[in-house]
Amino acid sequence: MNIFKSGEPIDLSEHMLATYQTLRVVLFVIALSFPWVLWIGGCISSGRVDLEGSMSDYYHGTMRNWFVGVLFAISVMLVAYKGYRPAENVALNIAGACAVLVALFPNRQPGPNYHAFFAVCFFLCIAYVCIFCASATLPLVKEGRREYYRRLYKILGWAMVISPVVAVVLTLIFDVRSSYIFFAEACGVYAFAAYWLVKTLEIRETNADKKAASGEIQLEPGAGAADAVHELKVTNVK
Repeated sequence: MNIFKSGEPIDLSEHMLATYQTLRVVLFVIALSFPWVLWIGGCISSGRVDLEGSMSDYYHGTMRNWFVGVLFAISVMLVAYKGYRPAENVALNIAGACAVLVALFPNRQPGPNYHAFFAVCFFLCIAYVCIFCASATLPLVKEGRREYYRRLYKILGWAMVISPVVAVVLTLIFDVRSSYIFFAEACGVYAFAAYWLVKTLEIRETNADKKAASGEIQLEPGAGAADAVHELKVTNVK
């Protein structure tokens, strides 16, 4: 097909809506590959196959540019993605800022551990999205699968709470400096990746992006600040 002359009109709505799907898929791929990129790249550059004590420790070696670059890329995509709730957008923006700050404040620095603080804040923001915001589009899912997605989002959300907390406790309280920290951090990263994969599958199943863009659905009205920790749902426009 001639890309400059298709011979028939092109549905630009599908073209534009593909942007959101692409963002979700790219976030999944980057997060899924992040621990492997650090490990394999570290092996190639150092000649050693053993893991560093944590994913953050790769900042101090030859993988620094990869570590920082991936965090900046994730930050940009999180800020670009708006979601289905204003609270979701705010949480993703904060998470994007935290990803940059994790890169700018490396671990092993004297004084307050800003690196760990911003890393935990990052995962808490995404966990919030999973637990309180991801269910907004579930009314569009067939009833038999609705509860399946809801449980899955809750599990992934709590995994993103537990994993960084475990890593921080092992490091700061028990002074563990081994690959156990790497695996704890990687579990949080994989939960992050899994969320974007599941959300992509759910949106594709219901075609929610297209319905939202065409004005077929809207978010139900909220009552105030308390809605931040309540599930608001999309509804069909009558």
